[in-house]
Amino acid sequence: MAVMFGAMQVAKRIPFDENPEYVRYAQLVYVTSQLLCLAVFYYCSIQIKRKNDLTVLKYVNAKNPMSQDPGELVTTTHRDYDLSEISKSMRGILMGSLMVGLMHLYFGYTNPLVIQSILPLKNAMESNMAKIWIWGMPATGDLKRPFKPPAGLFGGLQQQNGPQTDKAHALASRLPRFHRRHACMPVCVECGKPVPATVSTFGSGHVVLARCTHCKRIVDPYLEYGLAVLVVDLILAKPRVYRHILYNVSTHSFMPSRPYGPPSSAPSVVPLYIHTRRFVALVLMEGYLAWFSLCVRPCAQQNVQLWPMNAQKMSQYLLSSASYGAIRVCFYTLLHMLSLHVSLVVGCTAVQWAWRAHSKSNMYWDMYALHLPSVAMLYASLSTVFLLALRVVWAPKAPTHTHPTASTTMMPTYIWQILSAYLPQAGHDGVTEWTIRNMMGGMSAGVALAAVLPMKPTAGALVVLLSFGIQALVRDRLHMPWDASSLSKDTLSHFCRAS
Repeated sequence: MAVMFGAMQVAKRIPFDENPEYVRYAQLVYVTSQLLCLAVFYYCSIQIKRKNDLTVLKYVNAKNPMSQDPGELVTTTHRDYDLSEISKSMRGILMGSLMVGLMHLYFGYTNPLVIQSILPLKNAMESNMAKIWIWGMPATGDLKRPFKPPAGLFGGLQQQNGPQTDKAHALASRLPRFHRRHACMPVCVECGKPVPATVSTFGSGHVVLARCTHCKRIVDPYLEYGLAVLVVDLILAKPRVYRHILYNVSTHSFMPSRPYGPPSSAPSVVPLYIHTRRFVALVLMEGYLAWFSLCVRPCAQQNVQLWPMNAQKMSQYLLSSASYGAIRVCFYTLLHMLSLHVSLVVGCTAVQWAWRAHSKSNMYWDMYALHLPSVAMLYASLSTVFLLALRVVWAPKAPTHTHPTASTTMMPTYIWQILSAYLPQAGHDGVTEWTIRNMMGGMSAGVALAAVLPMKPTAGALVVLLSFGIQALVRDRLHMPWDASSLSKDTLSHFCRAS
């Protein structure tokens, strides 16, 4: 991710419009990079055929995310498995070249040439095939066949759909459908009520999805879906996807050697290191987006030199005052995000405790865990960060500073006069960012917290509003502006520590 954003910044600094010959150089570098990627995998295929490892390999292939059919039991050899992985990688390079070629030749984008000249070659040299057949690393641990999908922000959710080699998954692959029993107290994703189990077992080897005794619907249809469906529903802010992730994704998602186990009365427990990794990744993304909107874009609009012009080495860029400004923005982002998550945990715990004392019932208290509000907020932030990152990726240049009016927004004048008093005065881009963060982000956060507080969904919205208010107070105390358009040139230079 850091390499991608670094390549984006490099691409934006190349003056393609002023020097058209740079476009030819970028095309030449891109074609050379793709040929090198193909050469890497072709060399790996030669080494695979030369060794001719015929060791038998059995595993259950990952199921189709858009299908209800179970994963297929595959029997192959190390040689054929490696060659199939090489074929997939080469097809991916060719498809990526077609997409970049379409964007460059038809739509006129040049920046993707620079970005895709770096990332595919980096990925090829860091691929599992290159590690085994070029770098000579032993095929053990993470390089043991079949390869596991790379862990990302979703952690164990991705590992659910990877190939499995244990006997339980091999047995499940022979059933009409693939289901798992969870080592946690599950809930119905439709009504939010706790249920004994997400699946029902009839005899030996016959497993079906259970029905909720309260709403009479399937407890968790996401057991048959893949990661793609989960991501789409997260973006659409559907309440049931948050119930599935928070309560029905157990610790067994992170321990593939124990896919089946007896249900218990404890809520799902996400390992601390996975939760921390997600939070750190989100802080880095939010920090970069804040630095781009507060420093990079305004400095470009006001002709403020952010980086030193006479720098000759990378160390001079890293040790420049602008780098310290970026670190400060990331640190401020960490502090005000910590204030948000701590406020959510304290608020949700207080609501749960008050409801327990009022209702004299432990049903919802037994479902609750301290990490649930923070995890829910992390997943609620994904759609906001995703949309804001798209704005950064597909904006080749800093936009002009224009303010929207009633005519440009196609609103009646009296409605626009009311709304303009509450909207930021940062032009179209500021209004877009404000809408994404406050309206879409607030809606997703409210839906996520309603899943954590099923006894009183409106309490989740109140906790979110209170936590957002505390976050705003912390940000104001840190003197971190929400909008840099109103800052003077000297104030902007001081805040971003521009040269």
